[in-house]
Amino acid sequence: GATSTNPLFSVDSSINFPLNLPIGQSVPLTATFTPVAAGAQSSAFSVVLQSGQLQSSTALQGTGVLKVFQVSQAPAFYDFGSVVVGTPVETSLTVTNTGDDTVTLTGFTFTGATPSSFKLGTFTFPFILAKAASAIIPIRFFERGVGLKQAVFTVILDQGAAQNVTVVQGTSIG
Repeated sequence: GATSTNPLFSVDSSINFPLNLPIGQSVPLTATFTPVAAGAQSSAFSVVLQSGQLQSSTALQGTGVLKVFQVSQAPAFYDFGSVVVGTPVETSLTVTNTGDDTVTLTGFTFTGATPSSFKLGTFTFPFILAKAASAIIPIRFFERGVGLKQAVFTVILDQGAAQNVTVVQGTSIG
């Protein structure tokens, strides 16, 4: 049979052992590396004869890398401008999956000077975002008091907080 000294390396299970192989013939064997953490791994891949003798051994190496869960938000800054007090205004932000795997948007936060002046429009969390896909997220500005209002909007991923934020602001006028 064929074996590996490291369980992270497996041998193609479609080959049935014992295998009768005529002289001069060959059969391709495939080894698969399935890392569970970042870092280098190695193994010896061996073919053993029916008699139990080691026929050949090949060194295998692989490096596990971490998946990158990352999104970008655009625009980075949005100004609602001057808005009459009590008049709701809405815009849309675009969140794009720029990582190398699917991410799940699980929620959001508004932080900063006056986060209560801003609300999420109609959008349902959790939201699954495929690699390179985008989501349009509506943001509302609605204020009952006059003056400049500012907040920082951040999308939360199931892998942790997003790396990018959007600063939103608006000025309520009487």
